[in-house]
Amino acid sequence: MQLPRQDGLASTTFTPLPLDDPEGLLLPNVLHYHAKFNSDHPVFVYQDGVSGPKITLTWADAFRAFERVGRVMLRKIDGASPRTVVGVLAASDQITYLTTLGGLLLAGLVPFLISPRNSDAAIAHLLRSTECTHLLVNEADASTCKLAEAVQARMAEGRDGLTVSLLSLPSYEEIFRDDSAVVTPLPKLKVADDDVAAIMHSSGSSAFPKVVSISHRFLRETGLTPYSGEVDLAGQVLSIHAIPMFHMLGLNEFLYGVYNGMALAGFSPRSPVPKVPTGDIVLAAAQGTAATMLVYVGSRPTDHDAAEQPHRRDLWRRTSEAYIFFCSGRPEAHGSTESVGDSLAAHGAHLVHQYGSTEASGVSLVVPAQNPEEGWDWFKARTSWTNRIRPPAHCRFTALPPHEPNIRTRRPARRIPTFFPGRPPTSRQKQRELTSSQACASHTPAILDASRRFDTNDLLLQHPTNSTLWKVYGRQDDQIVHSNGEKTNPVPLGMFSSPIRARRE
Repeated sequence: MQLPRQDGLASTTFTPLPLDDPEGLLLPNVLHYHAKFNSDHPVFVYQDGVSGPKITLTWADAFRAFERVGRVMLRKIDGASPRTVVGVLAASDQITYLTTLGGLLLAGLVPFLISPRNSDAAIAHLLRSTECTHLLVNEADASTCKLAEAVQARMAEGRDGLTVSLLSLPSYEEIFRDDSAVVTPLPKLKVADDDVAAIMHSSGSSAFPKVVSISHRFLRETGLTPYSGEVDLAGQVLSIHAIPMFHMLGLNEFLYGVYNGMALAGFSPRSPVPKVPTGDIVLAAAQGTAATMLVYVGSRPTDHDAAEQPHRRDLWRRTSEAYIFFCSGRPEAHGSTESVGDSLAAHGAHLVHQYGSTEASGVSLVVPAQNPEEGWDWFKARTSWTNRIRPPAHCRFTALPPHEPNIRTRRPARRIPTFFPGRPPTSRQKQRELTSSQACASHTPAILDASRRFDTNDLLLQHPTNSTLWKVYGRQDDQIVHSNGEKTNPVPLGMFSSPIRARRE
């Protein structure tokens, strides 16, 4: 495969993947490769307790755990065969969750990552849509267990005869137990590019969430995207303490670690995981694992006005110098996050603005070497996107007073969503750009017909003087993008109503 660069060439513990074998770069084969050639390279890191030592798990440890999870799952599921869908509705620590994910993939099962933020009705809808009859639940989390039981009851009420069995999520002690027992190797799978590897779902903020099938080709393409970046990830330690693992962002970071030799740092599997990690908790956990990179969603790791608190300015300065920050969510959605980003940048932090979607994976460059001179909240699109930019045929722009951007759209007979640049905005004109994903040599969107474009409905601003830079402006529809990256469509919910209509009613 032709890629701009390759990670790990200078590492003493990581043997880079052979890029001349596309089949060998499918995820199950990559896991076997690491077990053979990178057994001493770190893959997971956590701090044992609040002030305990840093624990490092190598690829030898991880692959052994993957095989153990796979064996446990095949034994628990009667009649399980390759392509059996297994729902994962579990709130757990990151390392246990990702090890379970790796074990399911290695065993040929299809993990369906489900958000516990969904209602029981929405989850039942997802299970019926995929004919999923097995649901992994963390028995240590009472609220998720209660939700799973409600899902099970609702499934039993259906007329289609489809029921779901609840299975216990393997514990960390079970899958990483320290013994000398030989783990029976799982048979090496033969998978094809377009086989379904995993399943995720859309946010479903205003209606039932939609199923998004992820192919092995999609996993490979996503895992290799950092090879188009400017920073070697091999040997880096990425803090994922603030990421929900059922989210596409969590899957992306897992794939970056698998394909690029980056270790992932999570909360200790031996201690209760915070329900909502605060900024202080995330920063302390990142420091305890000697992380060099940190992902945050919205304003979480900075606690809004942290930089303005005198007793924390020294911590802020040291934090800014220590990490490369991966910023997720929409910064301009609320002023606090933008000020947080400004404060971090002012203290010398390297900020990486991440933009993408479940269906399209990452769109922005992973990872640029430094903040853009034009501002930290601008991002470069990775090469496979910029090569496909073209102007639209159905939009015209209207000049308005400053700070009042608007777009007038003339709908064509057949709507063709596009990802395109516009002309540089003038002082009285601002342009919004639509994004979409379409199959090309290095990218295949996770939609049923990959030959068609997937319309993100996102609106981007192109920088007026640097055409390679973009900023998320908002949505073409009325969805609200929250600081944690989740979306809500207010129109069906009645959150916004016309004053004229309201008076008439």
